Amino acid sequence: MKLERLLALIVLLLNQEKMTSKELADYFEVTQRTIYRDIETINQSGIPVVSFQGRNGGFGIMDTYKIDRNLLTVNDFSMIITALTGIKGTVNDKRLDYLLEKIKNLISARDLEFLNKENEHIIIDFHPWDTCKTGKESFEYIDRAIKEKKIISFSYSNVRGEDTERHVEPVALIVKGYIWYLYGYCLMRNDFRVFRLSRIKSIILLDETFVRRKDPKDFSWNEVWFDRIPKINLLLRFDRKLLVRVEDYFGREYIESQEDGSITVRVEHQHDEWLMGMILSFGSDVEVLEPEYLRQELKETGKKLVEIYDNRDA
Repeated sequence: MKLERLLALIVLLLNQEKMTSKELADYFEVTQRTIYRDIETINQSGIPVVSFQGRNGGFGIMDTYKIDRNLLTVNDFSMIITALTGIKGTVNDKRLDYLLEKIKNLISARDLEFLNKENEHIIIDFHPWDTCKTGKESFEYIDRAIKEKKIISFSYSNVRGEDTERHVEPVALIVKGYIWYLYGYCLMRNDFRVFRLSRIKSIILLDETFVRRKDPKDFSWNEVWFDRIPKINLLLRFDRKLLVRVEDYFGREYIESQEDGSITVRVEHQHDEWLMGMILSFGSDVEVLEPEYLRQELKETGKKLVEIYDNRDA
């Protein structure tokens, strides 16, 4: 609908310094002529869209303009409140309580009642620490350290249970899936690293401050996480009864049905200590076809398992 496109166009220009008519046309999948008409309509409504000429030109909204809350619909407020409520359940920050109250004050009592009924079927829960008090304490320490730009020290356990003492310049707290991570510059490794919060122990907030090594917008924690772990090409064969579970994990686009009734997955995957556990979790209903060395690793693991249980039964 044109009205929805106009609202989306306004919000997009508010969030971008400037965009060309071609960029806007490609974004909304319309013609540039349509964009020009939309810009004219927005200007007539009293929102100051400025045209910048030259090679780096485009359209933008004057810096002094602030969006009117009436541009936000009840559904927009609904999504904002639902998301903030889910985050609040995890971080337990009173500032989120205040923010939620501010947002609710922007909505009429009638709309708020409607909103509460509409939201009953949507629940967002990022909470990974139902029984873990230390996880919450780590979160609070790290959150404070990030804001005050203070170095933290802690003991960190890798997946093999090996402990190392780390001094880290904390940059960001990240939730991926249901797991929380710390992204920061490790002074021991002299590089950026990602740390799982549940493996952080004995955290101490030091008096020593630091200057961020990167602008926040340039943080590339995802690259740090994936680039440091080598990838291998996997070919796995599964029993068809596991189709739904395999789809949940790998995605349908990587799955092929075979004439014998089995299904295969060909995918590039990180080769880390977690990979073996993932494969073993499928039990005897999966077979590694490639690479050959991973097949051999699984054979050796299987032999060790047999020895453990044979010794117990002897």
